[in-house]
Amino acid sequence: VRADLFLREYAAGAQTALLERYGRPNEDCCRTCRKAVDQGGLYRCRECIKQPIECASCIREAHTQNPFHIIERWSFTDRCWLRHTLKDVGMVVYLGHDGRKCPAMILDARNTTICTEEGFQEGRIGYCRCLRTDGSGQRAYQLLRASLFPVSWKDPATVCTQRMLDHAHLLSLETQMSMQDFTRYLRRLTDGVRFDDSVVISHGVYKMETGFLSNR
Repeated sequence: VRADLFLREYAAGAQTALLERYGRPNEDCCRTCRKAVDQGGLYRCRECIKQPIECASCIREAHTQNPFHIIERWSFTDRCWLRHTLKDVGMVVYLGHDGRKCPAMILDARNTTICTEEGFQEGRIGYCRCLRTDGSGQRAYQLLRASLFPVSWKDPATVCTQRMLDHAHLLSLETQMSMQDFTRYLRRLTDGVRFDDSVVISHGVYKMETGFLSNR
């Protein structure tokens, strides 16, 4: 009965709504600043409920507190939305000063592999360079304060979001999914065609380290 109702009354409208979502933007300007943009400069966020078509600058500013959202860029050549990250529009995640650049920061932000529940992405992290005599300014400690778990403690080049690790832990409890299988799942989320085998996450090491920290 439900299927008959859908086919009779809703199928055509639902198909039109989906095609509108995946189709070409109706405007060639940013809906936030209203500035016209050149070809290849129209973006939208894939994870936000509202998906305004914005220029690179506006979508970057709108995601200061959500720097790892996956965005899409309309390709006038391929005539489809292509997956991108906020790093591609100049996003830098600054640590230690409420999201602002550290006034003592001299070196450029560091390229870092970010492991999220939406897959792997490249990001740029700007560390606080303020001098601290107690050693609390080490990069790994700054990452932990931002809910980012370093894959390596010395000079971390890969980090995991806490939400991703929570997903992995819950799946291991409920479905006995190994970290190796979860990593394959994240690779497929990132790119269903070309798999990147360079990211390796040890769930056993993570459980040991977080267990030690929790029981201190």
